[in-house]
Amino acid sequence: MIDVSAWISAGAAVISVAMTGVTIWWPWHTRSLPSFTQRRITLRHADERLVPLIVACGFRRPFLFVEWRNDGDGPAHAVKVTSGSACDIRLMVEGPQSEHGYDLVDDVALLNPGESFVAIILPTSGTDLESVDAVLEYREEPTRLDRSLVSTRFPLPYRLSALRPLDIRERRAAWEYLRETCERLGYGTTDAEVRYFVSRVLLEDYRAVDPTCVDNPRSG
Repeated sequence: MIDVSAWISAGAAVISVAMTGVTIWWPWHTRSLPSFTQRRITLRHADERLVPLIVACGFRRPFLFVEWRNDGDGPAHAVKVTSGSACDIRLMVEGPQSEHGYDLVDDVALLNPGESFVAIILPTSGTDLESVDAVLEYREEPTRLDRSLVSTRFPLPYRLSALRPLDIRERRAAWEYLRETCERLGYGTTDAEVRYFVSRVLLEDYRAVDPTCVDNPRSG
């Protein structure tokens, strides 16, 4: 004789387990998530920002700016952009972080829905690139656990000009900006003191920006 009550109890147990699974899965499936779009932009107030950016970017003139926007409904944490192409990428966060109204960071700690940042893509070789292979990484949760890490590859169809030395006008403008920075920080204002500041404080090669080191000073 079939024990109906046992079958009913077993069925009820299965249904309970299934409902528990759905209860756990559904909030995870419908959770708020970030979603990114990117586009090439012309930097706002580019003329005013150019010289400080040349200095901040290791004495390279930035040409390619790509804006990344979180169009999703959830925040992204520790956002960064890297590339396997022959280029460097610096991230720019707009706001009152510094006297220039922006700051350059290694990663964006938190990017809420509707917020954006700019990736400055800088060449590292003497060859033009017809496109740039970029990788966007972020964490869905503010945790170091790898389970929340998301990595997406974006082929960027934007041409990147080859690396070239600064011309004499750019050198002069950057050198005067460095001189003003040295004076403000108490390092002095002579060329020798600026060279010391660049080499020992910024840890850069001053010859890349010193106007007296250009091959043809009359080219500007």
